[in-house]
Amino acid sequence: MEEIVRNTLLDVYSKLGDMEEAWHCFEEMGKLGDDVSFNSLIAGYARLGKGELSLVLYVQFLRTGLRISQFTFAGVLSACAGISGLVEGKQIHALVFKTGFEGNVFVANAVMDMYAKSGELESSWRVFVGMHHRDNISWNGLISGYSREGLSEEAMNLFIEMLKYGVAPTHFTFSSILSSCASIGSLLLGMQVHCKTIHCGLESDVFVSNAIIDMYAKCGSLESAMFVFNERSNLNTISWTALIAGYAQNGFNEEAIKLFTHMLKSDFKPDNGTFASVLSSCASLTALNYGKQVQVHAIKLGFDSNIYTASSLVSMYAKCGDMKEASKRFSAMPIRNLVTWNAIIAGHAHNGEGEKVLELFRTMVEQDGIAPDHVTYVNVLHACSYAGMVEEGYWHFRSMSEDFGISPYPDHYACMVDLLGRCGRLDEAEEFVESMPIEPDGVIWGALLGACRTHRHVELAERAAERLFAIEPMNSVGYVLLANIYSACGLWEGVARVRKMMHERGVKKVTACSWVEAQMGVHVFVSNDRVHPRLREIHEKLEELGEEMRRFGHVPDKSFVLQQLEEEQKVPALSYHSEKLAVAFGLISIDAPAPIRVMQNLRVCGDCHSAMKLITRIEGREIILGNSTRFHHFNDGICSCGDYW
Repeated sequence: MEEIVRNTLLDVYSKLGDMEEAWHCFEEMGKLGDDVSFNSLIAGYARLGKGELSLVLYVQFLRTGLRISQFTFAGVLSACAGISGLVEGKQIHALVFKTGFEGNVFVANAVMDMYAKSGELESSWRVFVGMHHRDNISWNGLISGYSREGLSEEAMNLFIEMLKYGVAPTHFTFSSILSSCASIGSLLLGMQVHCKTIHCGLESDVFVSNAIIDMYAKCGSLESAMFVFNERSNLNTISWTALIAGYAQNGFNEEAIKLFTHMLKSDFKPDNGTFASVLSSCASLTALNYGKQVQVHAIKLGFDSNIYTASSLVSMYAKCGDMKEASKRFSAMPIRNLVTWNAIIAGHAHNGEGEKVLELFRTMVEQDGIAPDHVTYVNVLHACSYAGMVEEGYWHFRSMSEDFGISPYPDHYACMVDLLGRCGRLDEAEEFVESMPIEPDGVIWGALLGACRTHRHVELAERAAERLFAIEPMNSVGYVLLANIYSACGLWEGVARVRKMMHERGVKKVTACSWVEAQMGVHVFVSNDRVHPRLREIHEKLEELGEEMRRFGHVPDKSFVLQQLEEEQKVPALSYHSEKLAVAFGLISIDAPAPIRVMQNLRVCGDCHSAMKLITRIEGREIILGNSTRFHHFNDGICSCGDYW
């Protein structure tokens, strides 16, 4: 009787996760410890993710000579699955056969789950096929395995087979299959599965409803995601995170931030996924001040030291051009993964710090022992390009395949073309493109065309543009680049031809815009803006700055006027570019000594670049100007790029 009571207590403590008390009960049993007590402990440690302890107990159990049962196998196989212990799992599978348990559905499910979670889906499938009897756990295990490994079509086909066999899906089934629909972006299939959840009466289950919200959000149907979200009374943190991530993934970053604020007001606590999504939105909007507020919440909840949230903070600061704080967050991390390293390397690359990038790359590989991936090399090659480090760029381009087995992507080739083009080696850049083992895409031809703009090489620009237009006839960037080259060379007939071509093909030019975070909001400007409520003050500030710049001898560079205007019209046309408007607004609305941070969707023009250097001397303020690919830090009349851009 005492043995039964102690086993019951041990099992209760084990299922509650209190393994200290469970172990205490086990020790008190002494020689009375039997297979039941061992099984409870093995399963308990496995549930807590302490699979190594489960395996130690399992070995001890075998030495006792006690009777092995289906519960023993289920517990220890679960432990192997939790620690990806494939070698140990295979040994236990062999013992399953030896002891005659292969026909036990409970044990077979555990074997199948172990293989699936260890990435051995073929072995999991063989176990599944060999089962004489399958329950919904069997089907769920394999479906979730396929879904987890990104084999969404296979998961969907298995789900259909499950329905044909008349096996009732559970909330686990629907969670996995909806995840597969989201992975392949199949809204139609997702809607059909949603209907099936209603038919099975499971649409209100919290796991299922969260998976439905996530599916709609990832498939771009945010209205449907919001409808399901609003219909649910059992919302939790995962529900909010799925919706916030959906808005962030679909580029509705302001809405994602507003949802995060609403989540906090509704007394739901964010988790790592929430912080990663909202920090990504802050980075996309370069909403640095709001990002800092998000960081405060992460610190309060103890998530700031978590590797995922910390990596998102590094990325957010880097994408907002605040490399001092990004480096500080990076240095404070006790553990770093490849995502973290890519974030800090990308930040320094986009800020033109080539030597720092190469130093970080060496530290990552040689000291931390982390192998780079294709993203790392895109950032390294970008850094070499921005810093004019041609030989280093060539070395790393060769090293990625020779040392790490990474075949170059089109983006890597584009970086090399940009690297050669920036430093004026245009013929070499063209030869590089023509000798590539892959067909050049629009990004590669665009990189060559961009290099032609810097060096005003009209003939090569026309050849590159012709190839680019054949691949991307509706992308306005190439047309604008070619028109800019013609304009800079005074070839107005060429500009007219490009504009006529765009009109005939229905190509719309992307409107240049700049934005600055100030006064608790993000203010967006377009060139020659006429709608901002403080426009009069902005123009007054620009006129004041213009007078001061003339005293410094500044002469507006009229080659950056992109229209054929009368001479007296050219200077006013340059005066109200979007980046100048944004900087002027920042100067009148952001208190010193805080820097003025301006982001733009296109490349800064040469006249604005020269003006920004002078403005920092006049105002004694730092200006940080950037876009999605690089930053310029202007201070005391100097730019961090060294005028190499």
